[in-house]
Amino acid sequence: MERILLFSSPADDAYDPYLRGHVAEPPLGLLYLCSGLERSPLCQEFFLIDGYLRPSEVKSLEEAVSKKKATQLWISFMSTEGPRCFGDQARKLKEKFPGLKIVAGGSFFRGLSKSLIHSNFPEYDLIVIGDPDLEIDNILEARGIYVSRPLTSFLEVPYPRRDLVNLSDYFANDRLPHHLIIGARGCSGRCTFCAISCRNPYLRNPQEVALEIQYLYATTGIPAFSLIDDVMAIRPERFEKYKRHLRPLPSSVQLDISWRIDRFSEKIADELAGLH
Repeated sequence: MERILLFSSPADDAYDPYLRGHVAEPPLGLLYLCSGLERSPLCQEFFLIDGYLRPSEVKSLEEAVSKKKATQLWISFMSTEGPRCFGDQARKLKEKFPGLKIVAGGSFFRGLSKSLIHSNFPEYDLIVIGDPDLEIDNILEARGIYVSRPLTSFLEVPYPRRDLVNLSDYFANDRLPHHLIIGARGCSGRCTFCAISCRNPYLRNPQEVALEIQYLYATTGIPAFSLIDDVMAIRPERFEKYKRHLRPLPSSVQLDISWRIDRFSEKIADELAGLH
């Protein structure tokens, strides 16, 4: 039975204390994985540390691994610099805990070849490429490089364990807490500079997205939501579905929606403003 320590790693190698209180959202990707770990017969217990939120804990990972008796450390990287910056820390952890399995994941690895991964990141026992939400048991046992199978439906993915974090910890300087909502994983825009570009992104039904917003508003009382769906601006028919399902939400709900600048217009601005 495995004991998993999940860690969201800051991108900079100094783990700048300035990050504290300036973090926009909780590590939603890791919270999705927590839902999977909760259902796995191979996982005895799991623990979450957000290095962006509490940089002081980054330097005491050895203490956390020892205290929690962790057998595996799962790390989520949000930038290209993260895996390299954390390399020294990973090597030190392996020296002190030879049996500790260190797993790395994040969108950054999607664009790298297996040979490049092997030559540049030898300190990680496993690197996961793709979305492993439904393959947790395989991740717990795998070594080397694991490429997740494409999701057939977002409905298969359990809701993230949002209860493991306190939203108020993530907002400072008069910024109001808000929920991050994932409407799509990946993007069909095929931008050469972007790590999330893919031919077939995973899309949630806009109706299901609206239902999640409604549920979170009813259960937490927090009215602000940031909706992430890069495909919405590329496929007009998808935006039409969103408009149909988001407009009936309570008028007190506040939506923050990002939009591609090359697809933006006054008409789009008016339609977005009309949502909420």
